[in-house]
Amino acid sequence: MVRYDELVNTIELFVTNHNYFKGFGHGSIEYIDAAVNRGYPLLFMRPMSSPGLTGIDGRQRELTFEFYSLDVPKLKDEDMRIVLNNTEQGLYDMYAYILDGPVQYPLQITMSNIVPLVEAFQDKAVGWLMTATIITDSKEISYCDIA
Repeated sequence: MVRYDELVNTIELFVTNHNYFKGFGHGSIEYIDAAVNRGYPLLFMRPMSSPGLTGIDGRQRELTFEFYSLDVPKLKDEDMRIVLNNTEQGLYDMYAYILDGPVQYPLQITMSNIVPLVEAFQDKAVGWLMTATIITDSKEISYCDIA
């Protein structure tokens, strides 16, 4: 089973290697302010829910996240369009990285929603909020698997 911290580390590695993003954050929405201090453009990963183990014989795990892809545009209207374009593309790049990047885990990702954000956090940030579910197998889980 792909551990939770391995999923988060994979997304953080994506941000580190990405040409666009400068900052990464993870946690409840209260932590987004601390992540903003790392700089824009920013990718913030917020855990939302999980039905636990599902599928045949409980051998599948689903984790749902919100991904905030944010940047601060300059003053012109076309700059907002460019930021919306780049932050959306950054989410799709993350999606491709999970499926085809250098760190390969047996998992799937599905997007269920993507919504534009404008001045979402009183700091003129613009971007997209994507809700996605990451599905991993849990074949290796056992009652004595806690380190």
